[in-house]
Amino acid sequence: MKKRNQRILAAILCLALALTALAGCGTYNQDVRPQSSAPAADQPAASGDASAPAEPKTTLKSEPAGQRTITYAVFNEPSTIDPASGSTGEILKVVRSCYEPLAKEKLGTVEIEPGLAESWETSDDQKTWTFHLREGVKFHDGTDFTADDVKATIERVKTMGLGGASLVSDIDTVEAVDPMTVKITLNTPNVYFLYRLAKVPIVSADAIAAHEKDGDQASEWLARNTAGTGPFQLSESDWVSGEYLQMKRFPDYWGGFAENKFDFARLIFTNDATVQMQMLERGEIDKHGAQIIDAVDRLEANPNLEVLTGPGLETHIITLNCQKHPLDNRDFRTALSYALDYTAIQRDIFGGYSETPRGFLPRSFEGFNEAIPEQEYNMDKAKEYLEKSGVDPASVTLSIHLNKGRDPAKSTALLLQDSLRQLGIKLEILDVQWAALAEEFTSAETAPHMSILEMGAFTGDPIYFLETCFHSKNIGAPYNWSFYKNEEFDKLLDEAKTISDADKRTELMAKAQQILVDDAPAIYYACPSKLEVISKRVGDYVLHPLDYYNFINFYAVSYAGG
Repeated sequence: MKKRNQRILAAILCLALALTALAGCGTYNQDVRPQSSAPAADQPAASGDASAPAEPKTTLKSEPAGQRTITYAVFNEPSTIDPASGSTGEILKVVRSCYEPLAKEKLGTVEIEPGLAESWETSDDQKTWTFHLREGVKFHDGTDFTADDVKATIERVKTMGLGGASLVSDIDTVEAVDPMTVKITLNTPNVYFLYRLAKVPIVSADAIAAHEKDGDQASEWLARNTAGTGPFQLSESDWVSGEYLQMKRFPDYWGGFAENKFDFARLIFTNDATVQMQMLERGEIDKHGAQIIDAVDRLEANPNLEVLTGPGLETHIITLNCQKHPLDNRDFRTALSYALDYTAIQRDIFGGYSETPRGFLPRSFEGFNEAIPEQEYNMDKAKEYLEKSGVDPASVTLSIHLNKGRDPAKSTALLLQDSLRQLGIKLEILDVQWAALAEEFTSAETAPHMSILEMGAFTGDPIYFLETCFHSKNIGAPYNWSFYKNEEFDKLLDEAKTISDADKRTELMAKAQQILVDDAPAIYYACPSKLEVISKRVGDYVLHPLDYYNFINFYAVSYAGG
């Protein structure tokens, strides 16, 4: 097998398929992220065997002779591509190729490097950041990039208060010092500020003003058109609803185009993972977002495909609604955390491409607490804590709602259901479409007892990762679906991000991680590795640890022939 990173030894996936068959109902899907502030990501429909489901109906545009197109199959058509409105996996595949931030992530790492800002400096107290902007940059609308665009973008994100608002919540003021210099002042110091700024794509101020309707900050127009500085651009005329969207080169891109770069980048919409796999193996697409755990051997044997593995920055969790009885009882939650067979999950559901978590923060993050032991499967302890909780298991019926269409999460829920049955606790599993599921979790009252979030890292900021699911400011928002509130935990995170001393910062984060283990607001059940497949006609593809799953920057890859 050709590979760019060391492959993890794996067992053949069997339990996930067996459990799904046993259930006789739908499977769960991904990408969560939550895409949320950390957002939810691609959300596939059920995958199955290689029988022939209906092919997606497409009426693709023909392209000029000699021009090259890279094609990616995604599970859902984006509801918007406005970079201020959301960050699902589908949205990001457009945003990352059509827009650029001031500082950006170095591909394949969490390191920060210059983007639209060539350099920057910060004050000693980490509150004032001054950025010196790149000259000669144009937007898709033909206007020049200046400090006014930076100011307009950040103020727009704050005003709209949607997906990206948490990234700029620490910003107090933005000042255009001169056309090519911008000064950003924070309410409070944040040593990880650049990690967050790297997720704020800059939008043309002129486009915002030109397309605003009734105070909507041009959100209606930007939902179907781009106004960035990136190497690709998209207009509504290149988007066929229900079928595909196609980005094309921006001819005035400041970075230019090497001879082997693609001319077009196409996203086709099909919510069937089996169809996606068949299209990839037939050479009709170059990449997809479907899980490949149960197809690795077959894909490795295909001479036209390359399977890639590498370390991941994600933790999959079962959220526990801490404001709904009996999950408002910490001993009861602890009992549940002991009732899940973590070894079986890593071996049989993830095929060995995963490890058992030590709390919520993934191992590769700065500040990871090595002292926390792996999650433990121990039914004796589960019974002990259940008795300690005082909850009568016979009186309990729990509910878990899953994002419809994903095997690993559904198999995990079935495994938990079986363990809880041994404790005398009934667990009802329901598959729900993503939009409805997200709506349920806007309040503790409408939310079920549990759900599953496959939390991939959105930024390289460990505080942001911890905040997203467990800081009280995110209750009712993405993605504190545990409705968890602990003032000490909040204070530890709020203080840690202000401290320049790495050892002191790590000490505070270690305490915060331990609190999440002791309070058990979620069950931390898997830290998967990256496992992807791509056509060999695509060169220079690098696994990226951030932006959830199956990240791709269409400008960074090249045409490798075929």
